[in-house]
Amino acid sequence: MKKGLTIFCFFYISVLGAQEPMQEGYNLLEAGDYPAAQAFFKNYIGVYDKTARICFGRALGLGGSPIQALEFFLQLDEDYPQDIEIELNLGEAYLWNKNAIAAQQIYADILSRQPDNFVANLGYANSYAAMQNNELALEYLDKALALRPGNSSALTSRKYVIIAKAYDHFKRGEINIAKKSLAKLLRADPHNAQALGLMDELNIASKCTVSSTYIASRDLGGNAGRTSQFELSCNIVDKHKLRIDAELRKTKTAVEKASQQSFVISDYYHINKKLKLNLGAGLASGRSDRVTTERVLLKSGLEMFLSDKLYSKLEYTNEVQSYTVDLIERDILMRHLSLSSNIMLTPKWGFYMSGVYSPQSDDNTRILGYTSLYYSIAKVPLVRVGANVNYLSYRQRFENYFSPEQFVLAELFMLIDNYDSPSSFKYHLQASFGKQRIDKESSQAVSKVEARLGYYFKNDLFLNAKYATNSASNATALGEHLFQEVSVTAGLKF
Repeated sequence: MKKGLTIFCFFYISVLGAQEPMQEGYNLLEAGDYPAAQAFFKNYIGVYDKTARICFGRALGLGGSPIQALEFFLQLDEDYPQDIEIELNLGEAYLWNKNAIAAQQIYADILSRQPDNFVANLGYANSYAAMQNNELALEYLDKALALRPGNSSALTSRKYVIIAKAYDHFKRGEINIAKKSLAKLLRADPHNAQALGLMDELNIASKCTVSSTYIASRDLGGNAGRTSQFELSCNIVDKHKLRIDAELRKTKTAVEKASQQSFVISDYYHINKKLKLNLGAGLASGRSDRVTTERVLLKSGLEMFLSDKLYSKLEYTNEVQSYTVDLIERDILMRHLSLSSNIMLTPKWGFYMSGVYSPQSDDNTRILGYTSLYYSIAKVPLVRVGANVNYLSYRQRFENYFSPEQFVLAELFMLIDNYDSPSSFKYHLQASFGKQRIDKESSQAVSKVEARLGYYFKNDLFLNAKYATNSASNATALGEHLFQEVSVTAGLKF
């Protein structure tokens, strides 16, 4: 949900005798015809100087020229020092320019002289709200309402600040607190669209999700796999999300077979609205006709929501190779230390990058790099095109698995996805085409296609089906066969 902050127009005319000649201009301002208002009041500057200049400055700011409006009010403040009416407008001009700190200083100075100034209290509250300090914003909104009970501007501003406060709790993982805060607002304003929308998000986030997935995969080298996955996630208490993952993978060739099963319990903890910590532990065991293996699985991650444009994640995980019978028997544990970031360069252009360093229990080491530059043509449904570059390198070459000294894959892709839309029918289609090069070999053309369809029923049951095919060498642990996969997922939110 996008936070709304409404800054209201505070307009005081000090020269009462000047109101009638300029009434037409006031009507233009009220009607939102700011270009016409600018032209009107420009003609009165010098006649009704201060009032006309204030109105002209407001028309500039409200008409989409906040920088010019601020410069105009700064000059006006020099010409009429310590004028409360001009200072109030100067404070609002700073808010138009998203400079809440400067606005706050203006309003604080006014309140030191006139603590009961309604407009200053309301502007002060709005400056705190712009800085996402919702507690103090509500405190000064209550002071403003005590001065003018029932004032529509203050009441509306207050609604936007419980909503902002509830959303802030939501980002911190405090779902129950956020729901209680919104419930108070909805009792007073049961048809508030923003509050209702956020409550829907909170209700969805507070539900538990259970799902079961069956995956069938094969390659042209004769390796076939069957995987059953179970997942349960639930927000048991505020700030904590418990997740349980269980998996059973069976793999076989024409002459042998093996299986691996794993069980991991994780906790996702909201440190604050910008940091989320993930800790988990479990066991993995493998079995074939010849050997039985067992490993401890660990995972930890720190998600960093640094800004609306920058997301990063630092993570440690380990896993046991399970693609073939031979790899399960060799019990190769991979330890992954990874760092990934997504940067929105503009509203449409984005850049994703990740790096993974993986020491292995067989004394080998893998380095994996991935970058993607993409352009979002549309948001709903999401239509995205871009270019990806994959890099893979091993310290040693082993015959048992794909371990090149240097592997590079460059590809172009297109994605169409509506999984973030409210539609019950979901789809995800992605195709990429490019070239790969392994060590010093000649480059080869590769392609990848992934299609996923889903349906979300009104009783919170959902079904998903997926098909994927990939001819790139890094698609399998063996690095030489066309890989195909089909999966079906059934789940329920409760």
